Amino acid sequence: EDVFARIKKAKDLGVFALGMDIDHAYNGNGGYDVVCGLPMKPKSFDEIKSFIEAAGDTPFVIKGVLSPEDAVKCMEAGASGIVVSHHHGIMPYSVPPLMGLPEIKEGVGDKMKIFVDCGIESGMDCYKALALGADMVLLGRALMGPLKENGAEGVSEKILAMNGELRSIMAR
Repeated sequence: EDVFARIKKAKDLGVFALGMDIDHAYNGNGGYDVVCGLPMKPKSFDEIKSFIEAAGDTPFVIKGVLSPEDAVKCMEAGASGIVVSHHHGIMPYSVPPLMGLPEIKEGVGDKMKIFVDCGIESGMDCYKALALGADMVLLGRALMGPLKENGAEGVSEKILAMNGELRSIMAR
């Protein structure tokens, strides 16, 4: 009920997209984690499909996909996109996102958008992700240090530097 209430609230507020993180259910001791007071748990295909249906015409993105099989299931459930991610190494036994990206791209083709994150620190990292099949690259952690040190100006500088690196690599 909580997830459906949050989907409704987000839609009422006019969000341009919704998403759900499915790669974080367990804590370091093998039990279910609690994040911000909310208990985490794995999501079934039917649950994910019902969340996507509740989103209606609002695009829905699933984060934490690491296999072509899971990517295809997300597509079959109606997701508009996926984030190929292992929660920045929170699960040290997981496949690094860029390793599985080509097979995931092959599995879903151009039928949904593919985002990728984890370990993206430079324009070269962005280039690698795009070359391996990502449509978009996410930069969360790469911006945390510059944000802490120099606020919005630090973030702007980091993004401009990464864009410069990417432009340079793609011009060669």
